[in-house]
Amino acid sequence: MVLVKDLGTLKGKIAVATAPVQDRITELSYYKQILAATKALDCTEVTKDPYSHMSNGPQYTTYNVHIKNDVKEKYIVYLENEIQKIQDELDVYNANTSI
Repeated sequence: MVLVKDLGTLKGKIAVATAPVQDRITELSYYKQILAATKALDCTEVTKDPYSHMSNGPQYTTYNVHIKNDVKEKYIVYLENEIQKIQDELDVYNANTSI
């Protein structure tokens, strides 16, 4: 039970030490989630027959995207830069903060 108490004490100290940058930590988390979702976006514009495996004959569907691939790539670069900026800020804070 001593280990549990020590762990609780350590987590409490970490919470106090990171309180001044908690908003940046949360912001970093959101940027990372947005980046992952953005990278997963399918930006392919195409007309195809998704039912080609069926015998009903061709049924073409046009897929239009709202975000073009070049815009997606620019946004990814922006997000990666923001993430790196916040991470650098947090690294400096961590290097100068002791528990």
